[in-house]
Amino acid sequence: MTTTERTSGWTRPAFWIWTAAGVVPMLLAWMWFGLSFMEEMTEHCRALSAQTSMEGWGALLGLPPLLLAHAIGLLILVPIALGSWTSRTRAVLAAMCAVAIASLPGMLLAQWFWSGQLFAMGASAAYCGR
Repeated sequence: MTTTERTSGWTRPAFWIWTAAGVVPMLLAWMWFGLSFMEEMTEHCRALSAQTSMEGWGALLGLPPLLLAHAIGLLILVPIALGSWTSRTRAVLAAMCAVAIASLPGMLLAQWFWSGQLFAMGASAAYCGR
């Protein structure tokens, strides 16, 4: 046994089970992120005719759930990782990597769903017929 491993046998499987379970909430968070920016983009022209703007609406509605999903993933995985690795640094890094691994399929699916424009959507990308 190496110096970075602990003897507790349940923590590593629990760590990876929770990581796999986190894929679904991350999928939902990334799709919500895309939907909020699509809403901003599609309603921007209507907002302009009402002498207002939708700019920032996507970030206001899309970022908090996405950040919350990542924070909850870390809050769940860090304590489990601390039971698996003796080094706190390695445990936190493992949890951060696991959250990134769980988030990646959601980001890729959302990117595919919006034809590679997930990060390019918003009020500035709206075409208002001018």
